[in-house]
Amino acid sequence: MKELLDRKVPAILWVILILIGIPLTIYNLKNQTVSSSQASESESPQDVKVTNISNNSFTVTYRTQTPSIGSVNYGLDKQLGTSVLENIDEGNGVLSPRIIHSISLKELTPSTKYYLAIISGVNRFLNNGTPYEITTGPEIPSPSARENIIKGKIILPDGHAPSEAIIYVSAQNSQILSDTVNNNGEFSFSLKDLRTDDLTSYFNTTNITVFNILATDGFSRSSISASLGQTGFVPTITLSNDYDFTQEVPPAASKSAQSSGFPSTISRTRGLKSKISNPKNK
Repeated sequence: MKELLDRKVPAILWVILILIGIPLTIYNLKNQTVSSSQASESESPQDVKVTNISNNSFTVTYRTQTPSIGSVNYGLDKQLGTSVLENIDEGNGVLSPRIIHSISLKELTPSTKYYLAIISGVNRFLNNGTPYEITTGPEIPSPSARENIIKGKIILPDGHAPSEAIIYVSAQNSQILSDTVNNNGEFSFSLKDLRTDDLTSYFNTTNITVFNILATDGFSRSSISASLGQTGFVPTITLSNDYDFTQEVPPAASKSAQSSGFPSTISRTRGLKSKISNPKNK
């Protein structure tokens, strides 16, 4: 009788352990799912914009809530197939997570529609379930020899240069240009190839053309109005302040709300929303 009980006790213990283990396993899986969902949300591209559109290139910019590695998968159809890394990563050959993302697609065909998806972290993001669609500009005659430049510098309220930031530049009826700042917070735009907003001709700039500039590090931003003047230099910008440099005597900077959002008026892709889908190997 004792031997029979000895044989049954381990069996009973196994049943108890299994009954306890099933709820624990379900709980752990549930927690893993929540964590994965939260990570995906923090890596989701926000304020997606397409800038610098020419006959053979364009730039995709966006921000993420947390530093993430980014790239773009694109092609001539919805199968996509070609990948390109962030501009900074392409230059130094090292993948670096960041909040501000700028990815340029080059050597494209004029007046051609391209499909693309954004890869952020380990996830692929689409526009409401389908790839983004961007059409390159037509070929047009070379611009005039005159080359205007608009340049300046942004700093943080503590006087230091931001570790990462992006600048958007546009004028009324012009396309939108974008570029990230260098390590000193400096930016410079050549306006020689600036096009009209319909991309069919070059935009005629003068010393009195008013440019709208948006500077952001992903957390705070500054909105600036400026004209080229004689030099094209924009006075130093402190992030979180707004400026109007078109007046003869610039007023004191007005405090802008701390914000991570980009104004919708600066985007050619207004209304685009990102939707996550399972990554696919191409």
